[in-house]
Amino acid sequence: MLTSIARCVRTIGLAAGVLVVVLLLSPASSAAQVGRTGSPVAVVEINRVLELLEEKAVREQELRVFLTDLERRVNDLQDEVRGLAADLNILPRDQPEYEEKRQEFLRKQFQVRVEAELAELFAGERKKEQQIELFKKIQDGIKRYAEREGILLVLNNDGIIDIPTEAPIQQVEAAIVSRRVLYASPDIDISEDVAVMLNNEYRAGRP
Repeated sequence: MLTSIARCVRTIGLAAGVLVVVLLLSPASSAAQVGRTGSPVAVVEINRVLELLEEKAVREQELRVFLTDLERRVNDLQDEVRGLAADLNILPRDQPEYEEKRQEFLRKQFQVRVEAELAELFAGERKKEQQIELFKKIQDGIKRYAEREGILLVLNNDGIIDIPTEAPIQQVEAAIVSRRVLYASPDIDISEDVAVMLNNEYRAGRP
């Protein structure tokens, strides 16, 4: 019973999606002026836009510099730990200096572990922030391009993503059910158009 209901819900959802596209492609909706694609519906490959963004390369270089700085700090601490370990090998264990050096060595070892974990945390946060910022910039660019060209609906073209045949059946079913674009003509793909617009704005220094 529950399976039948779920299938019914999926069918209704698919029908509703088809209805939206049909309405958008109807003569009444197409009466508005549309740009290069000649269609009120367009698709975008987000990864393709990202690959073409000049700002992405600049931001990735900034990220590499940031990660290199984090790595250098951890490496410097590790060098100090190795120096302290060498000192401990020289000092006699019955000398008071040995215990002081041992405690310093243990503290420095702990500091290395903390700094390494913090570096990993900071690196992950910086990468996430960068991805979110670039996605928002692309999303805003798509919106402005669509408004300028009279496009009413822009879909992320997930139809180019292969179904994971080696994945468990649940993941395969989820990938099939969640697929939103089954086919899109290359003529309505605006990925490169959006990337060109964003690159032009980036070169012009527009935020």
